[in-house]
Amino acid sequence: LTAGKSFNADGRITLEGNFTSYIQWDTTAGDNGPHNLRLNDANLHAKLRTPMTIEGDLVIDAGRLNTQYDGTDHKDLTVTGYCDVTGTLTLNTSTVSVAALRCKSGAAVTQDATGTLALATGSNFGGTEGSAYSLRNLDGTSDINLGGTTTVTGGSYFEPRTATVYASVLNNIVWNSGQYWVGEIRIGGTLVVNAAKHMQPYGGSKNVTVVGAVTLNGQLSAYPNGHADLNNMTFASLTINTGGTYAATPGETSITGAGGINRAGGTFTHNNGTVDFEAATTVIQSTTMTGSNAFYILKSTGQTWYRIDQDIDIERHASTG
Repeated sequence: LTAGKSFNADGRITLEGNFTSYIQWDTTAGDNGPHNLRLNDANLHAKLRTPMTIEGDLVIDAGRLNTQYDGTDHKDLTVTGYCDVTGTLTLNTSTVSVAALRCKSGAAVTQDATGTLALATGSNFGGTEGSAYSLRNLDGTSDINLGGTTTVTGGSYFEPRTATVYASVLNNIVWNSGQYWVGEIRIGGTLVVNAAKHMQPYGGSKNVTVVGAVTLNGQLSAYPNGHADLNNMTFASLTINTGGTYAATPGETSITGAGGINRAGGTFTHNNGTVDFEAATTVIQSTTMTGSNAFYILKSTGQTWYRIDQDIDIERHASTG
């Protein structure tokens, strides 16, 4: 559709058939674009030739939707409603926004390292879920690979099903919400919690591993420990900026990188837990870790050591080796 106008009347367009085709819809804002779009043929490969806004929901029951049509040109995709995938969704390096994403068993959803995905408002997927999710991953395999930056804003629950229990992949996460994480999470890149936002556990929350740096402008809580499997939080480094808070697990917080802990005006609450510095030349830097921001148990494992650049209090003991 390259000229004129169309009015979707809040209806649904279903694409079926054994073919590879382009979707070119030059103006998709409001009623002029599709309301609900469905792909429903395993042999169908639909490629965006222009940026697309879907006013309602995107459902991929079978087949593939690709935001790239010629190998180099990546088109943006905005879905005001939810995105429900059983087939294949290839996001490439596109800028993508959906209300919420659900990956059913057998789905494949991939994103390149420079792509962005916004989970904007949350959804219960037409009433088929009992709560509003930002991400509901029912597949759990490595076919779900969000390799770019995902911003978590809407919904109440975030369920990515990553290692070590499952195999799906997250890279960089920006937490822009007060919602709960579900299960165990492994973030292959960085984690940023935005100001006045809260990444928090509930009874179904388990351990969190962040391979990269963690930056807290808001709050990350691993306490109260509502589940026996939430014992360990692992970060390459931890920066707690002004307005940020880390409520540590009563178990162990492991710092794996030399960047250590930087309490840059924020709040650290130990909750009788242990901080373990695992990398050589780890630094405790910037503002002091004293008084209400003190450590409870501090240790370094193996042959590592930590350098203390500011005053610290340790309420129980410290150890090395």
